[in-house]
Amino acid sequence: MMLTIITGEIGSGKTARMLEIFHGLKGKGADGIASMKVNRDTEFEGYDLMRLANGERKRLAVRKPLYIGEFERPLFYDQFVFDTDAFLFGTGVVTAAIDDPTVEHIFLDEIGPLELEGKGFHAALGPLFKDEVKEKKQVYVCVRDSCVEPVITKYGIKSYVLLR
Repeated sequence: MMLTIITGEIGSGKTARMLEIFHGLKGKGADGIASMKVNRDTEFEGYDLMRLANGERKRLAVRKPLYIGEFERPLFYDQFVFDTDAFLFGTGVVTAAIDDPTVEHIFLDEIGPLELEGKGFHAALGPLFKDEVKEKKQVYVCVRDSCVEPVITKYGIKSYVLLR
């Protein structure tokens, strides 16, 4: 098994590519999280975090101009307000997948600037990138192009396949 980094620019289809791989497995032995774009009519509103195994969703982020105080513990970053509880939910999904012997494929969308600052899904990444996990499980992560080298360096990743 190994680590596959799905990369591209913002809006280039990284999540769609990851979901194609997940759906190709037909849900067998696979779990993880995907950051799904949310639109209201034609306006981009933010992101939901979706658990892949069962479709459960939590609001992950809204664009700052649309934020109305709905998160108990908000994290303001760049043009978004994130729900820190959604990051805990996602970290829990990934941690459970690491520990579940029936899960052979783990997906995480996405690793970016927040994680490089020790926020977001950072708590899940140390365990996810351990060699003993990658020896037993296939790990897929989405990382925007500009963050690939910093992520590889920060988490000491030695072996991976890059999908563009």
